[in-house]
Amino acid sequence: MKKTNLIIVMLVIMLVMTNLTFGTTSNGEELIDRECNDVSTRYSSIHQMLCDLTVKTNIVDITAMIHASTGDRTKIVAYLQREENDIWITVDSISKSADQQLCSFSESISTSTKYKFRVKLYGYVYNGSTLLEKVTWYAY
Repeated sequence: MKKTNLIIVMLVIMLVMTNLTFGTTSNGEELIDRECNDVSTRYSSIHQMLCDLTVKTNIVDITAMIHASTGDRTKIVAYLQREENDIWITVDSISKSADQQLCSFSESISTSTKYKFRVKLYGYVYNGSTLLEKVTWYAY
């Protein structure tokens, strides 16, 4: 009887410890996406992706870049959007691709700058015609 109680206590302790460490990585860093309990590796093919948005008088400057760690082709598609009545409306789009692991662009778009703007950026990494990874990024 005592041996059974000891085993039950040990199992409960193991379950509690497992639940306490579920929200951390192996090196103790806290996971960002706790709501979904997503512990899978993210960005397996994308080494770096960034986008910068600068709003000047009647001009919006967009700079974007994707750098892949695997694959042989990259692509970035940027949508310049403005907010009107709490809805994001696409004003313009830019698409660039490269037959290498690095793809980037820098563009200036003439537009009325009385609105709040953002860039919705999609990054793609391919190996041949096979899509390895797709990521969405926002810049405000």
